[in-house]
Amino acid sequence: MPQTRQHIIDLLGSIGREPNRKLGQHFMIEPPLVERLVAEGGLADNPLVLEVGPGTGALTEPLLEAGVEVVAVELDEALADLLADEIGGRYKFPGRLHIVRGDVLEGKHHLNDEMLDTLAKIANGRPTRLIANLPYNIASPLLAELADLTWKASRDPHGGVAFDRFVFTVQREVAERLTAPADTKEYGPLSVLCQGLGVVTSVVHKISPNAFYPKPNVFSAMLRIDLPADRLAAVSDLEAMHRWLEVGFGHRRKTLSASIRFAPPDWQVRLTTAAVASGVDLTRRGETLTVAEYLELARQT
Repeated sequence: MPQTRQHIIDLLGSIGREPNRKLGQHFMIEPPLVERLVAEGGLADNPLVLEVGPGTGALTEPLLEAGVEVVAVELDEALADLLADEIGGRYKFPGRLHIVRGDVLEGKHHLNDEMLDTLAKIANGRPTRLIANLPYNIASPLLAELADLTWKASRDPHGGVAFDRFVFTVQREVAERLTAPADTKEYGPLSVLCQGLGVVTSVVHKISPNAFYPKPNVFSAMLRIDLPADRLAAVSDLEAMHRWLEVGFGHRRKTLSASIRFAPPDWQVRLTTAAVASGVDLTRRGETLTVAEYLELARQT
């Protein structure tokens, strides 16, 4: 059963702790939202689930009760111990909870090696999914890194972990960036990357702070991103895609032709040639290009 506010308070009190806001600890206490996260995960095919920031296990336990195997990454050592004692040690979940202690992002563009090794070792050909109430302060870089990881694995089946779905709650402003159309202020690199590699669905558009303990100062949202093989295959060169995102959004008020001058010399020629081949007017600004245009530019680069 999903944990209530009082249950979480009691669990934290048992180890002399309170929520650490600096670590983005806002625990979900709204049972229908926990149930929706689990349902959107689509667990009938018995995937391996990655949960980031499990905290006291408010989502972890329902996932385990649904019968799946969970790799939970927890930065807070005390909460990792609590999770192991309260949930990992229960007789009804033998061997199905794997706790990785540490930061899921070991660097700005580096995922936790122990997490990746654990996922790779126990996947056994099963689909792998992210299902999590994500800490606000890491959501954007984490999603970008997991999307990149999945693309790379799609090109080399033996080269790493591939996810086929992300289901998560996140700060509403991040959700708006992920779902933003071209030529809006919210539209940016993460919009293009996630919409280009996957299909982004807004599951719950607005979640009140009352759904969490302690209450955050912002509203949240729940999203699902599916990463089908054909969408991943449409991006033939991920490095070229990232180069175009740097050009398109690194200097938002400049035209594409002006921004290309900030790229390394060898890339300036490649990018300009690709724009001509794609029929993209270099006097436009990057935020006016659609996801489809960015995909075509990357293909031609």
